[in-house]
Amino acid sequence: MHSGVFKVNLIDAPLRQRARTVAVERGDRARQARSLGPRRQAGVLCLAMLSLAVLGLALFEPLTAYSAEASLSREQQLKAAFLYNFTKFVEWPARSFASPHDPIVIGVLGHSPFAAALGLALDQTVAGRSVNGRGVIVKRVDTAEEAAATHLLFVPTPDEAQFEQIRATIEASPVLTVGESSSFARLGGAINFVVEGDKVRFEISTAPAERAGLRISAQLQKLAKLVRKEAVPQATATGMTQGNLAASPDNPVAQQRRSPE
Repeated sequence: MHSGVFKVNLIDAPLRQRARTVAVERGDRARQARSLGPRRQAGVLCLAMLSLAVLGLALFEPLTAYSAEASLSREQQLKAAFLYNFTKFVEWPARSFASPHDPIVIGVLGHSPFAAALGLALDQTVAGRSVNGRGVIVKRVDTAEEAAATHLLFVPTPDEAQFEQIRATIEASPVLTVGESSSFARLGGAINFVVEGDKVRFEISTAPAERAGLRISAQLQKLAKLVRKEAVPQATATGMTQGNLAASPDNPVAQQRRSPE
């Protein structure tokens, strides 16, 4: 089983085919909605989102052949779907929410084109959805204070230097940090995406999450490509490690677990 790709053995062949069909239908419905009045437009769009919500994890189909531009867009959509689903498998301390009805806040750090693209994909992904009775909202984040007020913070690779500057504040807060570079674990990140050919997978470092008072479920850990149980010697955004970790991101870490290929 290819863990780290949510589709694996969780949906049968007819449902996978339905997932592909709904993706096409969603685009058709959006085009139809633009030609309708406001009320009917809302109804059509809600129906499209409901279809996607029913399919749930079927959204995590592997990538197929696309042009370079389309592949980037598809990759952003997959990462946005992962980020939304991560919130279902993480337990935040009670102090993270002022009330039982407070929303889960997903922050996107920086103003790079990558941050803008991912933010847009997230807006579309979480629209109208909730997790454990809480709504989910997306915020663009620039300062340490804004980052500390999120529940999940995504750090695009071009914005890792900014993350380095505000890391101390974030580490003192119950924030799940997610990045997309091979060095993000050494920057103190809890989860980092890994793109392998036509698949988007992820790795987990449990130590940063535990320091933040977060609990990542065993279910999510089973789906990860790699789980690091011990703290990774930290590095700066320029790659200078603060420990004896070799420069290669593939250097094995004690107690790490690789899933079967």
